[in-house]
Amino acid sequence: GCSQEKETKTDNQTATTQNNKGSEKGNEKNKDEGSDYERADFLTKTYKDPSINFYIDTPAYHEMTEGASRMWNVDSQYFVIVAGFDDESASIHNFKLEDVKELEDILPVVKRAIIISSDRKCYVDIKDLEVENTEKMTVAGREVLRFTGHFTRELKGEIVKVRYVVGYVTFFKNYPVYVVGVNSSEDQKQEYTDEITKVVDAMIKTLRDEK
Repeated sequence: GCSQEKETKTDNQTATTQNNKGSEKGNEKNKDEGSDYERADFLTKTYKDPSINFYIDTPAYHEMTEGASRMWNVDSQYFVIVAGFDDESASIHNFKLEDVKELEDILPVVKRAIIISSDRKCYVDIKDLEVENTEKMTVAGREVLRFTGHFTRELKGEIVKVRYVVGYVTFFKNYPVYVVGVNSSEDQKQEYTDEITKVVDAMIKTLRDEK
């Protein structure tokens, strides 16, 4: 459809303007909460991952477990998913932790888990996650890989991009983690893409090992 062109253009500028806004606000409030830790005011809840015990701040969307992930969902508009992989959850998703040594190794092995976790709430049969851009960066002292792309589906024998995806993969104490936002709307509204971009860009800054 024609909705794809307009999504990708604004991606970079929205991310940068929002980051600046978020950090000014965050710094005042959180001087005493650890030097690298800042929290945007729209992240009102904290989640503790049960498998590898990280903490991350989240929006107050409807929360549930979905596939491999914890999900925060605004139905038929957008959602965010988070997961960390220890030995056990890695083997469930058909990879071994010792094969994941570099930042670049994470996305290929967790892609399936991202798709499985997103399929139901995208209300579309996802064929693949097509990654269009990746960028290595340091966020709050942690090396992360930021990526954008689309879920695709097969339609009359053709592969079509249907849902915009933006997210991060990183290591937490040598365990792979992802924080991913999806525009799950049928018409791929730009405001939903902007929202999930803002949210995952802010969430990744709050990944930490204590409450």
